[in-house]
Amino acid sequence: PSSSELHQRWYTADDKTRFKRILARDVRRMISIVSSTPGECLSTEVLEACVGIEIFLSRDLAQRTREKRARHMIGVLNESGRQGRSERIDDERLSRVSEKTSRWARDRAFELAVGYWELFREMEE
Repeated sequence: PSSSELHQRWYTADDKTRFKRILARDVRRMISIVSSTPGECLSTEVLEACVGIEIFLSRDLAQRTREKRARHMIGVLNESGRQGRSERIDDERLSRVSEKTSRWARDRAFELAVGYWELFREMEE
């Protein structure tokens, strides 16, 4: 692809800055709503607005998530470096390391999906 095509495909620095501002605004709004509304009174619309930004609703959870992501990245990079130094590439081992260090993310996604499903199901009844 030409540089013009690449420029059209990728987000600019201004786009990324705008996305971050929108995310921060949405998180502040949801924190305000969720913290001032009893759980049983949260509407489906509010819960749907929280999908994808759950980790930002709690500083502690956001920090733990950053730490887990960093450990995952370090684990994969360490294994990749080890394989590079030994000149023996083992895609399966690298895949297992990645799977092991990211297990928390899959578990969390599953728990969130089940939690949202149960909430929405209860709200429909």
